[in-house]
This record gives sequence, C-alpha cells and structure tokens, in this order.
Amino acid sequence: MAAAQTPMYQTPSGILLPAPADASGNPYTKLAGSSALYAGTETLSTTAVQMPAQGGTEILIQSAPTNTVNISVGSATSQSIVLVPGQSLTLSLSNLNLLYAVAASGTPVLDWMVRS
Repeated sequence: MAAAQTPMYQTPSGILLPAPADASGNPYTKLAGSSALYAGTETLSTTAVQMPAQGGTEILIQSAPTNTVNISVGSATSQSIVLVPGQSLTLSLSNLNLLYAVAASGTPVLDWMVRS
C-alpha cells in the first residue's frame, strides 16, 4: 500500500508548500481570500498599449461584449492571444502591466479586474 502524499499548493512565486490543514490534518480547500479587488477599462487602438500598473495575484480580462472587433493580448513583443467580443481570460500574473493589448481596428474596450 502506497503512503499518503501530502497535498501541496504553489505560491504566486512558484514555490511548492504543504497545503494548510485543520487540526485533523484535512487540507483546507480555500487557501486565502482576496485582500482587495481592483477593476477598470482600457480603450484600445491599433497600436499595442501596456496595461496600467496594478499588482495582484490573479487577473481577469474581457473584451467588452459591446465591442465589434477582436482584441489581441500578450507580451510587449507579441500579442497573439485573440479575444472575440465578450470573451474573457484569467491569468496568474503579479502585475497587470505585464500585459499588452491591441485592437484589430477601431477603439474597442478591454475590461479588467485584478485580485490581490
């Protein structure tokens, strides 16, 4: 019979640690709640823009449902992930400003939310 393995979780910096547990040794299913939530919008153009600085642990971006064109997101050098109007994407990033976005045409809106 194999020995039971200790449940692990990964910190935002990539370190693996034993999952916190209650007095009986049962791991908690939720490690911690958010200490803050930030939200905003960014109006884009056909020139890639860096998103505003906002630190956190998890980022949600959404191409506004009212957009009529696609938005591409990615790094400073390549925005290769395409979001159609209404589509969202969740990322584990330390800061929103690591993300760049560009419009296929026009001035669509990218909605964002950061959890810290």
